[in-house]
Amino acid sequence: MSARARLRALSFFCLAAAACRQGKEGHPIVRTQQPDGDAAQRARMVDTQIVARGVRDPRVLAAMRKVPRHLFVDAADRASAYEDHPLPIAGKQTISQPYIVALMSELLTLAPDSRVLEIGTGSGYQTALLAALAGPVFTIERVPALAKSAQAALRSAGLIVSMLVGDGTLGWSAYAPYDAILVAAGGPEIPPPLVEQLSPRGRMIIPLGARGAQKLTVVRRTAGGVQMTPIGDARFVPLVGEHGLVAVRDAVLPQVSGLHAGRRDLELSAAGCALHAVDRHEARAAGVDQRAPVHLPHSRRVSLP
Repeated sequence: MSARARLRALSFFCLAAAACRQGKEGHPIVRTQQPDGDAAQRARMVDTQIVARGVRDPRVLAAMRKVPRHLFVDAADRASAYEDHPLPIAGKQTISQPYIVALMSELLTLAPDSRVLEIGTGSGYQTALLAALAGPVFTIERVPALAKSAQAALRSAGLIVSMLVGDGTLGWSAYAPYDAILVAAGGPEIPPPLVEQLSPRGRMIIPLGARGAQKLTVVRRTAGGVQMTPIGDARFVPLVGEHGLVAVRDAVLPQVSGLHAGRRDLELSAAGCALHAVDRHEARAAGVDQRAPVHLPHSRRVSLP
């Protein structure tokens, strides 16, 4: 190679190196963006735990890939948020295994405008999935501390959901009927108020049976009555309430403002997370609908980032 050719080759190499350096320092080179760690874990969770077990609804799969499950678990368990098992949360409750959350969501066959009632807010993770799939969404949690932590997690995920603190087995008649009802606790039978609040052709998913021997069951309300279809074995925390596995009078309920929570319905406002208490006996004497809301906003459905 002549001296002139070598000089030309060296000049080309230097220009190319300068261009690369300029791209790194001031003019970013376009690259395929890699998913962040949590998004990558969600994608892996969906592929290996949910799709692999037969969940196929594309809207459910998309929601599972977007909803940040790690926001709904205790800080000590966040490293395990996307693993294939349930996790403990406050109040001796649990956040369900991701597959169970996806399966229950798929079995409800939700439309974007479905009106949904959830019994047992718990961590708020299932609530977030429902809010991503449908709307409006209403949820009931009997433990005020859990309701507050779930509300905080939901807001951090960009969701506002109408929440009631009270006996979930009584439902929430003020906003009935519901196209879908999801019960996240197991009981011996379907609470009659929930059947009454289910719309014609509506669907309910509920674990039915004795403690430790429950069947996840799809309940359909038809013109001919109630149709039940067992899906498979399940293990959920006991359904506590007037129509539950554990009666309210036998359950350990928290004290709220010095009064037993079993005598009160507490409404958690999404705006400001304020608790509004309505004494049920006083309301009955005054002829007030005990299930009516107090300054409670509707849930709103948003597109998660």
